[in-house]
Amino acid sequence: MATSTLTLPVGELSSLSNIERRTSFSGAHKSTGIERPPSPTTRLHYRHDQEAIEMDTFGDALDSKSVSISGAPEVPAWTMDPKKEWIAIITCCIGLQNAQSNGFITELPNNTSAKLGLLHAGYGAGAFIAPFVATQFAQIPRWSFHFLISLGISLVNSLSLFFVFRLRRQHEIMGIPGPHSDNASISQNDENMYKMVFSSRAAQLLAIFAWVYVGTEVTVGGWIVTFIVEERGGGASAGYVSSGFFGGLMLGRVLLLWVGERRVIYLYSVLAIGLELVIWLVPDVIGNAVAVSFVGVLLGPMFPIVMKITSGLVPKRILTGCIGWIASSGQVGSAVFPFMTGALAQKYGVKVLQPMLVGMIGSLILLWMLVPAVPQRHRD
Repeated sequence: MATSTLTLPVGELSSLSNIERRTSFSGAHKSTGIERPPSPTTRLHYRHDQEAIEMDTFGDALDSKSVSISGAPEVPAWTMDPKKEWIAIITCCIGLQNAQSNGFITELPNNTSAKLGLLHAGYGAGAFIAPFVATQFAQIPRWSFHFLISLGISLVNSLSLFFVFRLRRQHEIMGIPGPHSDNASISQNDENMYKMVFSSRAAQLLAIFAWVYVGTEVTVGGWIVTFIVEERGGGASAGYVSSGFFGGLMLGRVLLLWVGERRVIYLYSVLAIGLELVIWLVPDVIGNAVAVSFVGVLLGPMFPIVMKITSGLVPKRILTGCIGWIASSGQVGSAVFPFMTGALAQKYGVKVLQPMLVGMIGSLILLWMLVPAVPQRHRD
């Protein structure tokens, strides 16, 4: 799962009051600047006997989107002004839950792919709903009340964790022996775990893949509105094209669960490149909006597939640590690639978006070729 942005229609930005203006690239992705760290994930997982957590829901996606808003076309990027320290804490906690929930689901027996698809579809649902929620709050003077929605979602999430798991640890839920609790060897075990995570060739390749994939996903979601407005003459309703993309992302992670895992990445990537070429070469607002939604459908299943492949390529004792590293690499991509797009768009115009996306999706094909195949014994 990846952090994204709230995209508001152009006409709604004028109604926002008491917010800080910052000079930025037109429509650039405004990241929180927080990389979700893999280190705490590994340490917490192994030193606390794999605390069981609930899988993320769309609330996690909504909550993550409440900490950043992307600028709309032809205006400076608009950002809220809460304490950056609190944003860092919130984002770190979301990152930990992201990694731990993926680790928990990948260790469940039977239909792991379907369960991962539903888990990540929750992110797509939150990303789909978030712009509609933001638009409603943008129309009222006290727009900051939207933080109450985030607070409510966080409370529901916390209560769900408590009532579902009752503070039980993961090995208790799975019915497997717990890890050794020899305090004298904790430090050495931690060092060995980190060494194993970062020496895993499969984990590093999947981390690079996630870096490009999440960067591509967030670049599409954050920049497509600017492209539609500036290159296709779209109006205020163009802000909802981003919702169409994330809605497709959600549907793809549910409707395409029945398709296989490894080879299908090539098919999805080729089809997504074809649709990006349509958006690039066909100057039609409606056609472009529909194509963007189908790009979301095709990109949607990729991250759950990466998580499933990870569970078959790395030892279980470092699985959650590897997932944390892969997920955090994706978050770095979500900040780097939109920024690169903004830098190029400032110099050459937003027309560079589609060539960049074609190249980024094409690189996913090359990276996927390097990922080792899952041994037969690990396949469902």
